Amino acid sequence: MSKPNDPTSTLELIAGSESLRDRLRNEQLTVSVADTSRRVAIPQPPRWQTHPIPSLRAGQSLDAIAIEPIAKVVPSECFYIRFGSFQNYLWFQKLSESRGGDIAQLALMRGYNYESTERVERLLNTKMNTISKLFGDAVISDMAFVGYDLYLQDGPTMGVVFEAKNFGLLKSSFEQERLATFEKIEPQGGKLREELIEGQNVSFLSAPDHSVRSFMVLSEPYVFITSSRELARRFLEVQKTGESMAQLPAFRFARLMMPEEHDYDVFAYFSSEFFQNLVSPRYQIELKRRMRAVAALENAELASIVAKNEQTRGLRGIHKGKSKTDSIPPDWLPGDQMDYLIGQGYLPRWFQQRVDGSETIRFQGGWYDSVRGRRGSFLPIVDVPLVDCTPEESAEYRESTEFYTKDWQQTDPLMFGLRRYEHPENPKAERVAIEAYIAPLGSDKYGWMSLLLAPPVEQQVQLPSDDVVNVQLHMRGNGFGKNTVPNHILFSGLKDIELPFPEETKGLFATLGLLKSLPVYLGAWPKPGFLDSLPLGLGGGLPDATGFSKTFIGIWRWQMEGFSILSFHREILEVCASLVRMIPADDVAQGRLRVGNIAESRVAGWFNTLGFRQAAQATRGNLFLLDAVGQQLGLEADRAKVVSEELLDAKLQCTLNGEYRLKDGLWETTGWPESLSLAPGSHRSTVGFDTLHTVPPEGYRCGWLEWFRGGALHLTQLPERLVVVGHLDMELLPVKTANGQESTEKSGGLPKLNFDIYSLPFKMFNSDKPPKKQEAKERGF
Repeated sequence: MSKPNDPTSTLELIAGSESLRDRLRNEQLTVSVADTSRRVAIPQPPRWQTHPIPSLRAGQSLDAIAIEPIAKVVPSECFYIRFGSFQNYLWFQKLSESRGGDIAQLALMRGYNYESTERVERLLNTKMNTISKLFGDAVISDMAFVGYDLYLQDGPTMGVVFEAKNFGLLKSSFEQERLATFEKIEPQGGKLREELIEGQNVSFLSAPDHSVRSFMVLSEPYVFITSSRELARRFLEVQKTGESMAQLPAFRFARLMMPEEHDYDVFAYFSSEFFQNLVSPRYQIELKRRMRAVAALENAELASIVAKNEQTRGLRGIHKGKSKTDSIPPDWLPGDQMDYLIGQGYLPRWFQQRVDGSETIRFQGGWYDSVRGRRGSFLPIVDVPLVDCTPEESAEYRESTEFYTKDWQQTDPLMFGLRRYEHPENPKAERVAIEAYIAPLGSDKYGWMSLLLAPPVEQQVQLPSDDVVNVQLHMRGNGFGKNTVPNHILFSGLKDIELPFPEETKGLFATLGLLKSLPVYLGAWPKPGFLDSLPLGLGGGLPDATGFSKTFIGIWRWQMEGFSILSFHREILEVCASLVRMIPADDVAQGRLRVGNIAESRVAGWFNTLGFRQAAQATRGNLFLLDAVGQQLGLEADRAKVVSEELLDAKLQCTLNGEYRLKDGLWETTGWPESLSLAPGSHRSTVGFDTLHTVPPEGYRCGWLEWFRGGALHLTQLPERLVVVGHLDMELLPVKTANGQESTEKSGGLPKLNFDIYSLPFKMFNSDKPPKKQEAKERGF
């Protein structure tokens, strides 16, 4: 449970945390709903304070900043992800497709996949056909995703704005696609009709289960396709009032830092109003109700499967309570199926009691929420009516937002941009420049960072070039007590040396053994003196003439010229001792991270082994799940996968790049190696195949090493903004061009990177740079 004045509960709702989902799922079966007849008014949102825009240079004006036309039709409370061209969107889409339709899996391959891209394309009916991909740039001049949330798993409030070069052709193309989809869904009750919104006819394509819910709004040269009636209304309202995102001073300030002329492949802006909307009573109350509805659908599905299994096996169930029927109807799809499940005790008697009056109903062979629709395709949150709430909901909302009222009275805009460039050395890779800002910044909310990090500095430690990973942080010291610690740069690195097989780290000695095996070092400048204050020579004692000393647990230490560096390996310290020194940096920063091309390093085997073991565990977990679902629910073996995916509302995927299949009544995967070798010194498991101590088969490469080729990031907190800049090197992704060939070209080829990424945040605000220290000059006599 979160404490009062703690944002945890709010963040859990916004993020849809799995732990909260589990609590609500259990609560629905074990806790009776409070009296729902009492109603109170919707509580007021927190009183937000507006952000002052920092003073600009002489001659600068927010009104004079160039703003892209498409931003002038976007409501100010929306998120805004602009691609600038259709070709840029295809590149972004290719990233998603390379990870099974879910871009989140670029970094982590999970055992399940929500296929978010496919869901959104189906919902909005915006799946691009071959003609669109071939001639998209000839018809579309700009496009952007906008909306109130990104709840792709349960049903988002979002849409796509297209700016047309040829409005008639684009409109005709969408109309043909909508008509073709309507013909497919009409037999199931699909509709394609005109609806009057803000005095304008709007095309509305929908399926009864909301798996397709697409409003198409025309306002030449723009075509707006959205899942939300309210968002369609706001789009048309903005055309009349002109009060768009482009008019926000904070957005114009963002475009001062990240000018439109920089031609970002992806530019994203999340306004203060967007974050405030997520914390509004409309969102917070409906989010909780929505998650309860999901829990009800999951429990109803499980209960119906269990009941059917028991009836099939001749069991009578619990036989408590009353129902309209004593035995299950033959077709198992009656209108009163819920009454049977409750009457026979498969579900509690209060199961259908909801504060919003919704019910869980059976429709077309599946379970639905009577207000929101099918799981995974719920009505957008802003389209669900919310006129009042219960006293409990009101009190819960006020308690969860107390933190924002007292301690977080401003929400800071967040923006980031990506630009693709030719890699300077690797022809098979591309370099993606990254800029991310929180600005204008209410710096008082980030006091915890000031307690940890010292102010940005224009200095850095020169570290060995053969580090595969290294990091530097400017840490704040303390100026009180006996052991005064100065501000210091804390740095660490991992050498490119073949690592031992990863082992378990349970227990102090196992952890110590692992650390001893890793080729890492940790240092600081100027030395903080933590180790020197330890008694009995635990810090290593006095160094020898070359600066080396050794602690009793085997850690080597080197001290000289203000540096103090630790490692379990003296040879690593010897390399560091010959190279480390303080040098000027081209930018100011508090944190610097550099990662080399791990895929081609000697440490790659360690990451591949770790990745393989995690993938094997996820795959084995899915196999156990499939067998357990089939056995516990009494299913035919070949039905286990379908039912499991229905319960999870996700596609089960083999993280070893195989396919799940039945063999002799048990589930297996084609991705599992024919034989598994154990790491040296490991003992074979007595409970089936061992995923914790295996060695990956030859040629195996974990998911993120397939595309990651290195990168760097710098973190800087300045008076009016928090900045992260850097670059990411990625394996090239092919994109089809007009002649049908696979290419990575963007308007004639990727441009060369001809500027310093890390100087970007300071070009508009040179006053943020700390003054350079004057070099001491020799005096003559």
